[in-house]
Amino acid sequence: MPDNISPSLKLSLNDAVQQLLVSVGINSALIPPNVSDKLFFENTTAVDASNYGLLTTATGSVNRQALSEAIGAAVAAGRTLTIPAGTFEVDIEDTQGVGALPISGTVAIRGAGMGKTIIKGVNYDSSLGAALFRIGSGVYEVEMSDMDIIGPDEADLTGGDQICWGIWIGGGGTVRVTRVHLSMWNQDIKCTP
Repeated sequence: MPDNISPSLKLSLNDAVQQLLVSVGINSALIPPNVSDKLFFENTTAVDASNYGLLTTATGSVNRQALSEAIGAAVAAGRTLTIPAGTFEVDIEDTQGVGALPISGTVAIRGAGMGKTIIKGVNYDSSLGAALFRIGSGVYEVEMSDMDIIGPDEADLTGGDQICWGIWIGGGGTVRVTRVHLSMWNQDIKCTP
């Protein structure tokens, strides 16, 4: 805010939202704390994964690096990450313990729509196991929407006891998956305490 505004007029964004909701008749006891954080998060400029080198023509390892960096940037900036339309291969070789795309903070990841944004796990080795997205344990929120998350080819999935997970959730936070199609994983979503 500009310095010439009287201190008595300066409000935090959360205070302003709280006062607005109360002024229209909403009981302040029903307003969750920091409600403006969600409103602010939704109205900020998104981080575009394309700006980090994500390409439909790139190799799985290049796209893995690009998406990892884009996720980290979106978490650090408190912004939504957008992934454009296209099929993006992501290397999942030997990612059982860490996930190819680790998420360690609050973030919303949005594609261009189911059937339009496709993230495909490639280079699966059944002896090593794999997880595409790994949401670490912690008290934060992750939202994923409007995309397909596709696992390795059917021929690569040779047994029911293999570790091959689309989204691995470490516990402690809130995860929302909306308009996301997951297929070709031994477990689409794996939750651990």
